[in-house]
Amino acid sequence: MPFQALLKQKPGQQLAFVPNAQPDMLAETLIALANSEGGTVVLGLSAEGRLGDIFATEDAADALRAALRLCKPP
Repeated sequence: MPFQALLKQKPGQQLAFVPNAQPDMLAETLIALANSEGGTVVLGLSAEGRLGDIFATEDAADALRAALRLCKPP
């Protein structure tokens, strides 16, 4: 799905916007999606379209690695 189309959607069971690099919040979101039918996580952007604190690919990768370490089972 094109990025612009994602921005027009509301968060829901298969779409989550995670504006900040908080591993615990990201892990919770990943687990919720894994326990349902999967979905898409948009890092660094709020559902209202405001930028969060993830500005570089490295920041996103670090946040994802930290979040995955919190998921049980991995």
